[in-house]
Amino acid sequence: MSITNSTNVTVKNVTAKECWGDGFYVGKRGGSNINNENITFEQVHAEHNRRQGMSITHGKHIKIHHSVFKDTDGTDPRAGIDIEPNKNEQVSDVVVTHNTFIGNRTGFVAMNHLHGGTTSVKNITFEYNKVQDNHVGVSYIGVEGGKIRHNTIYQKHDMPKDYPFHHQYGIELRNGVRPVSGITVDDNSIYGGNIIDRYTKGNTITNNHFKSAVYLHGTAQPGKILTAEVYDGDYGTLRVHKSVQVPSKSVSYRWYADGAEIKGAHESTYKLTEAERGKKITVKVAFTDAAGHSESATSDATMPVGYKNHAPTNITLSPRIIYGNEDHAEVGLLKAIDPDYKDRFTYTVSDSRFEINGDMLRLKKGQRIDYSKVNSFNLTVTATDQMGASYTKTFTVYVRAPRGTPYL
Repeated sequence: MSITNSTNVTVKNVTAKECWGDGFYVGKRGGSNINNENITFEQVHAEHNRRQGMSITHGKHIKIHHSVFKDTDGTDPRAGIDIEPNKNEQVSDVVVTHNTFIGNRTGFVAMNHLHGGTTSVKNITFEYNKVQDNHVGVSYIGVEGGKIRHNTIYQKHDMPKDYPFHHQYGIELRNGVRPVSGITVDDNSIYGGNIIDRYTKGNTITNNHFKSAVYLHGTAQPGKILTAEVYDGDYGTLRVHKSVQVPSKSVSYRWYADGAEIKGAHESTYKLTEAERGKKITVKVAFTDAAGHSESATSDATMPVGYKNHAPTNITLSPRIIYGNEDHAEVGLLKAIDPDYKDRFTYTVSDSRFEINGDMLRLKKGQRIDYSKVNSFNLTVTATDQMGASYTKTFTVYVRAPRGTPYL
């Protein structure tokens, strides 16, 4: 759904799903003097759109409330909502309240980081939202004036430590083309994440609550080892993007099978036995954090121990397009489809020029595709789950003209 050069518009109870680009778009079409103003989105649902759940590139007095932005993935920025004006355009007075952002690469971002001139992002309010299982929670870049308050943020920690999207902050303030300034960050509850203020000035960060979170890694099969990782924002540093993982020596652990405590299981790891077969495992942790607060948390439950493993049934690759003549160019994101809940996968690719980092398929450094000679090519990818079951699929990848090439 696209809204351009419009005033006094309300969008209610509309779903945008599986779109190639943005689920919802608010912007300005050239040649018109009408500005977007007084636009309201209420109870809309954006799910698994490729680029954004919603993009706002122009307008003022925009309200978004009681809506859901979910599973945006495919090509950058991959945000639930992205407020990002085009050159010499402005976005101001946006209020985003009582929404849910879940499973996106970035939950919510407002930024002025590319264009100078009269481009601006001003007075962005983000309040009473739930932000869960996004790799980046909330990010303000070059925003002038606004609030981030009363939100609940659950940070995601399921990617390799060196993966480019393995961020451990729930909220970020960063300067863009203009300094980020006049932002109040107050009374947010952040589970397993931190607030990163990248040396900005004129902002107020106060009364935020860093809560612990514990995550289980491993395969729920007898003889396999489960590992508990604990995160708490009080182990971070305000101005440094660093790990907020709590040292295991500081934590007490209690492991449970279907809610019954496992005797003698008090370490950060636990080796599963036949006694746990058919039962779901959780771990409870307790510790005193770096700020002197008493913290406790319980993990999500595993699959039943000894569950019947199923091989992946499909692999998707989005967008399957690569820029020609570009070193280290990205092809797209891989996703394995598997009947087993929360199964994790490793990927391999048939062509030695390529690599897979986490779930991103890309050329290795020093490699590029010659646009003058290659229009498309095939790659074969194999996804292997934690039990060794695999699925293989061949994709056709299309080569796009190098960035900056003028269109005829």
